[in-house]
Amino acid sequence: MIDRGIVKENIKRFWPVSLVAALVYFMLVFTFLWSNNHFTQSHAMANSMVWILAMKDWYIIAGIIIVPFVVVACVFGFFNSPRLTTMMYALPVSKKVLIRSCGVSGIILILLSLVGLVIPLLVPVYNIAYHPHGWWQEVYFPGIVFANSLAFGDVVNTLPVVAGFMVRMAVAKLFYFGLFWLAYSVAGNRISAFLSAALLPLLPVVIYATGVWVGQLFVFGFPHTAEQSMPSYVFAITNPAIWFRSYFSWRGRFEFVAHFSVICGIISALLCMLAYFVSCRRKVEITGNLFMFRPVKNILIFVAALIFMYVFAMISVAL
Repeated sequence: MIDRGIVKENIKRFWPVSLVAALVYFMLVFTFLWSNNHFTQSHAMANSMVWILAMKDWYIIAGIIIVPFVVVACVFGFFNSPRLTTMMYALPVSKKVLIRSCGVSGIILILLSLVGLVIPLLVPVYNIAYHPHGWWQEVYFPGIVFANSLAFGDVVNTLPVVAGFMVRMAVAKLFYFGLFWLAYSVAGNRISAFLSAALLPLLPVVIYATGVWVGQLFVFGFPHTAEQSMPSYVFAITNPAIWFRSYFSWRGRFEFVAHFSVICGIISALLCMLAYFVSCRRKVEITGNLFMFRPVKNILIFVAALIFMYVFAMISVAL
């Protein structure tokens, strides 16, 4: 199935990526929780803990996207170099075993980066409604984190709550890991790999917006008053980092978010399987080209032609 030697070698080479991510997580969470709070029964600390568990901090979302991209760039970096590709494929293992081993080592590196996030979240923080300045103010508990509100004096960051948060973080990171792995699989050099990784998360909303524009221009009876917020919803529902943070952090129900996490986990597994399949079909002799597959080039030509036709149609309508 996999080669343990390749997995160990990748972890040995790229463990600093996980270490740096873990240390950054630890320092940011520690600073955010304890910078203005000197004891664990502080009302402000309870609010800060809820804020983190609801994934409302910018560094939580940034880490979900940046860490998988860096891991993929390290583990599958040989995809973009003809010399490294030839050297890796010359190892005494099959191509499929090599790619599976690299994928497993990438997943391990991503999960190891979460260790620095777990440690500061396990320090008990209590639900205290009395503000130290003298007025009464309760802590609000969003539905994505807590199935029910907590009583005064209860621990906010219980083990099941922290475990649920870590599951959401892991699922979201594995989603982007599979997405960026797919981007590196279809790209032939570093520039196209970076561009593919940047554009793939935007692809669903671009397809939706293009379909709406084309329908409004050319399809008889198509409604011309499309919902203005629909592109943002499409962007959110196809990007777990945005979905968890913006749409259901404060308004969501616990059960619905749990179901969405399961669905997102299934999609992450399918993305990794698709990326593995595409990686196995790469040809060594054309490594270094802009893209490795002719269908990708045809799709880009189609998109460019569609954009040109849309611009031409807009100019024609204006005239």
